[in-house]
Amino acid sequence: MLRPGRTREITAFTLLTIMCVVLLGSGAFAGVAQPATILAGTVYDASERLLTEGELTISYTPVGVGVPIVVTAPLAETIGPAGILSYAVMVPLEIAASGSPVSEGVLAVSSQPVQYTRKLQVTGTGISKTDTVTISVNSIGAIERVNLREGETTQAYHSGDVNRDYRFSLLELLREIDLFVADANHQYHCDVWGEDGYDVAAGSQSGTPHSGDYAAPKWQFSLEELLRMIELFTATGRHEYCLDPQGIDGFRVGSCAEKSAPMETELTSPDIDALTMVRSIALGAGTAMEVTITFGAVQNRSVKAMGLNERLPDGWLFGGVIGGNAPSVAPEQGASGQLDFAWLPTPMQGGSFTYRVVPAKDVSSGAGCEPNGDASYRIQGIREAVRIVVQNTYADSDRDGISDIEESTIDSDGDGIPNYLDTDSDNDGVSDSIERTYGTDYTDPNDYPANLPVAWWPIAIAIVVIVAFRTARRRGSQSL
Repeated sequence: MLRPGRTREITAFTLLTIMCVVLLGSGAFAGVAQPATILAGTVYDASERLLTEGELTISYTPVGVGVPIVVTAPLAETIGPAGILSYAVMVPLEIAASGSPVSEGVLAVSSQPVQYTRKLQVTGTGISKTDTVTISVNSIGAIERVNLREGETTQAYHSGDVNRDYRFSLLELLREIDLFVADANHQYHCDVWGEDGYDVAAGSQSGTPHSGDYAAPKWQFSLEELLRMIELFTATGRHEYCLDPQGIDGFRVGSCAEKSAPMETELTSPDIDALTMVRSIALGAGTAMEVTITFGAVQNRSVKAMGLNERLPDGWLFGGVIGGNAPSVAPEQGASGQLDFAWLPTPMQGGSFTYRVVPAKDVSSGAGCEPNGDASYRIQGIREAVRIVVQNTYADSDRDGISDIEESTIDSDGDGIPNYLDTDSDNDGVSDSIERTYGTDYTDPNDYPANLPVAWWPIAIAIVVIVAFRTARRRGSQSL
């Protein structure tokens, strides 16, 4: 244990040593000892002074009924990768052996997760925090950061507000974006050494999920959750926020001093037209496709955050953004499946951007085999994000009524002109547009409309020309 007033550096070797001691001492327990859960964090008093003296008591009481398990630890200045901490304590875990319960004062790990009410209390002070935690196999060897502050009895701050001033700085927002983009699946985990108590990618879930992760599934950010974080940042000039039980995530934009600030309301209509977005798909160089997204705000509504979910067919790869109003958040080149884009700041006057995709080698041409998706945006004062489907349009270079994507780069008649530039792709004398109208294959010279109606106007013109010619000759003869 750490002693008051002493500074100690917590390293991976130290943690490994603690866990090994627990394992080696398993013979003293009735159950089978497991690597302990490590809790660590800071403790501040009302004057914002970091406490490094005193004693911390941690109790775990089973939700419903049960005897609390109590662990105590001295406060001491502890140096870790994230800076100075006030404490680091080990919570012992055991798995019950056959016929023998776990030892007294030790948390039991079973095949089914068990919920506990956890209370941290600095002895002799009003500094405490109460939360609900789940003990399961994921708790074995987990490291969790729990910070305490006088006057804070529950989680009263947003996880992204690292310095806890009820404002989001640009660095704090960038940290949220980093948590979102650093992992392809937008997963994160508890990390006691993280600047905010978290780190990217899947890992320990022994702790409280991030405030920004307010919807299921947990431990994974969605694009809508990222947009909510951007909205909290951009909605006011000072980037302030406040607790609000009516908020979708338990918070609202604006200062807590603004007593008259409007509460968030439920979305009354899923068709609030504050944003339009259209997707245009065209052929690019080689086998690539170029997708242009055009968007614009309407009705002068205040859009505070905007994002786009694009979904690629299996085997297709993202080739990167190649022009326009490039999103601040975009996938890495080579990504597949769902592509998430977001803007910071949110474009208010509309715009467009283009990205490239590389289809799978065995993809068949034709409309319907292309990216698709929807856009999400947030309007201040509206509880839910608004989602709209992004409609497709297609380039038609030869204006034959058949998109370039469908005609692809095939040259059916071998005349050196690809179908998407050739108005008669099979060179059978019937245009592609007419063959499409009559349901025949415009790439097959042996398949053409058998009952084409005879056009009357060429015959009429011919008759007029012949009559005029004969009349002119007759008049000429009479003059002689």
